[in-house]
Amino acid sequence: MKKILIVEDDKSNLDVLTLIFENESHLVKGLSSGKDFLKNVLRFKPDIIFADIMLGDYNGMQLCNSLKSNSQTKSIPYYFMSVGKFEEVSKSFGAAGYISKPYELSDILAVI
Repeated sequence: MKKILIVEDDKSNLDVLTLIFENESHLVKGLSSGKDFLKNVLRFKPDIIFADIMLGDYNGMQLCNSLKSNSQTKSIPYYFMSVGKFEEVSKSFGAAGYISKPYELSDILAVI
């Protein structure tokens, strides 16, 4: 069982991802804002993070920078999620990878 943190401001996407991971017996914490991410990442101590690139208050690059600049969190695999092609962007920010929307179940499960 892995502890998975999801940051997604679209409630329906957050609900779908949460259900997918919970059905695979993982512990999931879903957040809808970057501010909530910054408050909870150290408390929850996730094994892996999935974060939307475009959030209302932050963007995924800011969150990834915050994560990678902290010695307590820099080794946590971080995956960007968005519509479009952001593979190169995700690599340049030190992310472990990128998941394209709409989500393919096989792509999501392959990551964990």
